[in-house]
Amino acid sequence: MSISVGMVGLGAFGSEFVPLFAAHPLVGRIAICDQEPDRLNGWSARLADCGKFRPADAFAEFDDICRSDLDALVIITQHWLHAPMSAAAMEHGKHVYCAVPLLTVPDSDEIIDWCGRIVDAARRTGQLFMY
Repeated sequence: MSISVGMVGLGAFGSEFVPLFAAHPLVGRIAICDQEPDRLNGWSARLADCGKFRPADAFAEFDDICRSDLDALVIITQHWLHAPMSAAAMEHGKHVYCAVPLLTVPDSDEIIDWCGRIVDAARRTGQLFMY
């Protein structure tokens, strides 16, 4: 049994996660997503020989990777995008691993609101949310 995982965000922090998931024995397919063409092209070249990556699994847009047939997404973008991207991914039927806790927004009311949205999305969709 293996899972297919999409890595969303390939910057300095996010790029540390790509080799870990690519090497994991239970990950059978890896996809990548970043809006920066140089990052996307660079990671496509690095993953070309790993046996788990196909060129068609390089996405420049978050919405496109959400519409893919992947099992899960790893959200490793800027921390203020984690909550909305996690909720959107679950709405698209993806399990989510979020690299940083949602409690990084400065407004406590906003924190409570986003935590509620994430819990609601997980319950409603049946998808798993992990961080």
